[in-house]
Amino acid sequence: MGPPKSGRAISQQAFDEMVKENMEDLGMDPTEALQDAIQTLTLQGVDLSGIVTCVPGESNPVMECLDKLKQLNGNWSDLNHVEDENAVNEIVELLEELYDMCEDKGSGNAAIACFHITPELSLLTLPVFTLVPAVLFFWTYIGQHLPQNFLY
Repeated sequence: MGPPKSGRAISQQAFDEMVKENMEDLGMDPTEALQDAIQTLTLQGVDLSGIVTCVPGESNPVMECLDKLKQLNGNWSDLNHVEDENAVNEIVELLEELYDMCEDKGSGNAAIACFHITPELSLLTLPVFTLVPAVLFFWTYIGQHLPQNFLY
């Protein structure tokens, strides 16, 4: 059992910088630097839920999925793309993949997705709601895990 959660938080960028500093300044290997950062922050009562805690250079499937959705969002210039069946199918496949990862209890994937998802991504999938029920189920699930101030 760790220290009680004090409501202290850290950004992904600050966490990544801490791991990088451990490697560069203290000469730690990536795994050791990661474990030290996690232990130090946990002892300080920092809430690490939503933070991707993997060895630098390793990929995280939730972040990969969100990155693909963000890339689609960048290409989504107008709502006429809803008529593009390939684009809609790609969005649905990514959301179903993300949903499945978030359903994995104890993995921390839902917290990571909620921490790193952006309001812009929610706007990307809104036009697809009426076309594909799976999208609605995904956003209903994610909506239950979003911080209360997400859209404010």
